[in-house]
Amino acid sequence: MMLLPIKRRQTRSAFAAVVVVVMTGGLSAAPAHASPARVAQGKPSPEQALALAERLGNRSAGAYQDGNGDMVVTVTDQQAAREVQQTGAIAKTVGRGARDLKAVTDMLARDFTIPGTAWYADPETAQVVVMADSTVTDKDLSRLNDLTRRVPSATRIRRQPGRIEDTAASGDKIVSKSKVVCSLGFNVKLRSGEGGFLTAGHCADGGNSYWFQDGSPLPIGGVIDKRFPGDDWAVVRYLKDIPRPGAVNLYNGTLRDIDGPGTAWKGRDVAKSGARSFVTRGKVTGVGVTVNPNTDETVYDLIMTDVCAVNGDSGGALFSGSKAIGIVKGGENTNGRCVTFAQPVNKVIEQTGVQIY
Repeated sequence: MMLLPIKRRQTRSAFAAVVVVVMTGGLSAAPAHASPARVAQGKPSPEQALALAERLGNRSAGAYQDGNGDMVVTVTDQQAAREVQQTGAIAKTVGRGARDLKAVTDMLARDFTIPGTAWYADPETAQVVVMADSTVTDKDLSRLNDLTRRVPSATRIRRQPGRIEDTAASGDKIVSKSKVVCSLGFNVKLRSGEGGFLTAGHCADGGNSYWFQDGSPLPIGGVIDKRFPGDDWAVVRYLKDIPRPGAVNLYNGTLRDIDGPGTAWKGRDVAKSGARSFVTRGKVTGVGVTVNPNTDETVYDLIMTDVCAVNGDSGGALFSGSKAIGIVKGGENTNGRCVTFAQPVNKVIEQTGVQIY
């Protein structure tokens, strides 16, 4: 039941472990734009939908969450659609698959590494979205247009106001020296006055440096303190001078400002931001929770929620409005019925003296 960070060649689901939970307070036990095909049976969890899309290979452009909160798995042929629907997932037919989109991003990486640009494969439209900020010159934009004309239906150019810069916001992906993928919790001011951030203690498995992405040559920061088991937090000091707003990444192009810590109570509305399942929402269902996984790594006094999380969300931000509530520890996600635990931020502040901003 404990949500583990993603490791290379991981073969066991992070949700397979069994956890005994002791609750101590306030608890209750074709066409590129075709309409998605829905089925009546139970829906898969986000992790299952993402895994299904990956398993389909080039017969899918990926999976995403629609406006109804449902996971949609894109497909390129009717056989793949039937396979998706047999699992209870929603299938949407698109014009190209993951390998086709990767060929486009590989082309851009090879021929257009211009500052102020960014791109990503959008599974919903099965296109590569290319963003160009205000610093991109007309000459470079003309070059970009020339490149994308090679694959016009597979690309979409979007002018981005302002500047695209390295920024460390809550919920962003971090990768340890030993290739463990987790999420950034909250940016903090250390007792020394230096900048730092919080993440989960079980993410700091001996690799003391974190990166924004796998293979980046420059470390973003080093672990200076952690506590796990018992608690589950780590404090990382920034080693790179980059903008680090006191804000949460909402994964829709915007940030949510955080102005300080908050307290959890049963029934409080909360949201989670993490690198794998992005932003999910729900309520606090319990506080003062003790979790005893079969690894003997007991953690006490946790927040319990019905927010969904998957592998790689560990260490991410649990927040309510503008308040920092917790650091994602782990949980269970079975067919969309979710339990996620979080380390209370207030307790980390008491133990370390960091300041949320």
